[in-house]
Amino acid sequence: MASAANRDAAQELLQRARELERQGGDQRRVVQMIERAAAMCPDREIQQELSDARMRYARTRDARNNATPPPPLQPPSWLRSRLERVVGPQRVDAVIGMCIILVLLAMLRILGGGRALWNYSLGALPGDINWRSGTSSVHFPIVSSILFSLGISVLLRMFNNTNTQQNAAPPQSQHARQAGP
Repeated sequence: MASAANRDAAQELLQRARELERQGGDQRRVVQMIERAAAMCPDREIQQELSDARMRYARTRDARNNATPPPPLQPPSWLRSRLERVVGPQRVDAVIGMCIILVLLAMLRILGGGRALWNYSLGALPGDINWRSGTSSVHFPIVSSILFSLGISVLLRMFNNTNTQQNAAPPQSQHARQAGP
């Protein structure tokens, strides 16, 4: 059984916790204060108050954790409008995606100290021409260029969401061609 001094100290701590909660204080701090009061005096009323405070704290944490995520970052409007003029409004997102991929590849190369997979494979493929004479050398990476071109073509094809037939002008009827301007 708790002593009268402990009971009074627990009641005082409980009152301070209630006051802090009324003022809109930190819910976690309120729970900690009530836990200390319950440790001083294991009274049924304090235990019930502790249980209620924990539930309120859990609800506020759940409400914080269920917030909607921020919207994805958008490029500046001037960049989007310029890209729309250059590549067309349908392809802006594809171009931005390819730019992000190129930046990530550049960062990978920089962070890798210049030692990346393509350092050892591209430029040294069978079919690439290397000619050395004295102090000069010439390098024609023909096969590497073809593979690079194929890779870029595949990426462009993957990001191209528009159908080329949709962009083509509709065929004119026989009657419209004969009428002329």
